[in-house]
Amino acid sequence: QFEFGLKYEVNSQLTVNASLFSINKRNMNVNLGKVMVMEIDKNTNEEKQVQKTVTGQVGRMRSTGFDLDITWEPVKNMSLTTGYGFTDAKYKSIANNEYMKEYNLEGNQFAYIPKNTFYFLGDYTVPTGAVRGLGFNVSVSWQDKVYRNTANDSQFDGFWITDLGISYEIPRNHIRLGFNVNNLFNTDYFNQSLGNQFVPSEPTNWMASISYKF
Repeated sequence: QFEFGLKYEVNSQLTVNASLFSINKRNMNVNLGKVMVMEIDKNTNEEKQVQKTVTGQVGRMRSTGFDLDITWEPVKNMSLTTGYGFTDAKYKSIANNEYMKEYNLEGNQFAYIPKNTFYFLGDYTVPTGAVRGLGFNVSVSWQDKVYRNTANDSQFDGFWITDLGISYEIPRNHIRLGFNVNNLFNTDYFNQSLGNQFVPSEPTNWMASISYKF
């Protein structure tokens, strides 16, 4: 595997970060299927058929991609950052085994890894005046669809999420008050499941906080 990173300061206000990577992994865990086996029921001491999931370290994967982010500080106490990431994580091969003798995953995307991601972060704190210490922040992120399995026949769709926050640091008292709203636009999305049942992620929610700095 190899990784290469570069940081370039265009000027005192603008910074660019970039990285490239290529990673090969062997002996990846792969879900090989399900089998029926006989087990003794602990309660009745009788034999019964039980379905078991078989996994094995028989996979080989290659992940290549890059990350790019740009940070701009146009005025004092303001920071704007945007970034994009690309990851192509694919199965290269699956070793022959008794459960998947003719099963070939070569070229399939690795599960739960989005190919494209994007984010934007904005932060500003008032440096002087009557509302000195008042801060605002925004976060906007997007991720591409992800496959839920190695066969690539089930997926979670891509989604956008926007979060907002406001805070106030009381001068000379070391106390910071905060209020955050997550999933501002109440986006419906899924990123987890129980078997074949999709579990909805959190709707719009908020959180208030207070902290003290020693």
